[in-house]
Amino acid sequence: MLYEGLSRGEKDFNALVTKIGALKPDVVYFGGCHPEAGPLVRQMREQGLQAKFFSGDCVVTEELVTTAGGPQFTNGVLMTFGKDPRTIPEGKTVIEKFRASGFEPEGYTLYAYASIQAIAAAYNAVGADNTKASEWLKNHSVDTVMGKKAWDGKGDLKVSDYVVYAWDDKGKYHQL
Repeated sequence: MLYEGLSRGEKDFNALVTKIGALKPDVVYFGGCHPEAGPLVRQMREQGLQAKFFSGDCVVTEELVTTAGGPQFTNGVLMTFGKDPRTIPEGKTVIEKFRASGFEPEGYTLYAYASIQAIAAAYNAVGADNTKASEWLKNHSVDTVMGKKAWDGKGDLKVSDYVVYAWDDKGKYHQL
């Protein structure tokens, strides 16, 4: 096991990749975002390190493929994220509007939209009082572009569907 950190904006990971490669890992888990993940996975592949590359929701963007230098480097990269909200029927109309404007609502777009819907519902119910709105959300569900959402007493979603995605050789990701 190896635990290493890196600096945001860093692009040269060859020394780190050499250190990782010496351990012959089956999996490399990266807890960062696409600007660093792309060059890191590319340099791993360029050095012949074929360990599975696993990351979180910060690489659920086609910018990962761009920063890596193409799908030949990101093919097989795994990541966790919630179910793709673009597949949820409740969001169909909003998604069509985004696409008609030339914007693909990937990543956090629909999550942010649903958050605003929840805040608006709470404010409509209790007024623009943050404390009252927070309490209201803990006791009510809200219909959003991502379906019906409800929160527990701590403010966490009661149901959060995380899944694993993999990038393919065409630069697209798919749920496993």
